[in-house]
Amino acid sequence: MTSAPCRWSVVIPAFNEERRLPPYLEGVAAYFDGRGESYEVVVVDDGSTDATSARVRDLARAHPAIQVERFDENHGKGYAVRAGMRAARGTLRLMADADGATPIAEIRRLEKAIEQEPTSPWGRAPSATDRWRARCERTASSWARCST
Repeated sequence: MTSAPCRWSVVIPAFNEERRLPPYLEGVAAYFDGRGESYEVVVVDDGSTDATSARVRDLARAHPAIQVERFDENHGKGYAVRAGMRAARGTLRLMADADGATPIAEIRRLEKAIEQEPTSPWGRAPSATDRWRARCERTASSWARCST
């Protein structure tokens, strides 16, 4: 595994997913391989008692972008997600469930939403400070109208 950043990191927490995970991983790899851009898949095996890690390592031989982080005991899904996000190198990071409940091709919709990020007239997304300042200005102007 290289430490160079990539465009996408897909983090998949897994616990006893030796049957459901391999088909989904194949689909994820095929999707990104077809896009021709850098990616990685970080599977976090959260203390599985089955062959989840072994199945992931088998797939990683054919798809080097796939890696597995393994814990000896189960810590819970949130812990596994955080660990995967910390290990991820992607500029964009996505958490996906091992059962493939959300098809990986849905990433196109996410990319469109990212590209259409709302901006303010100043060319950037409004910050909490901008929103607070605007609210104060509206309140101040309404007080001024009431006092005249």
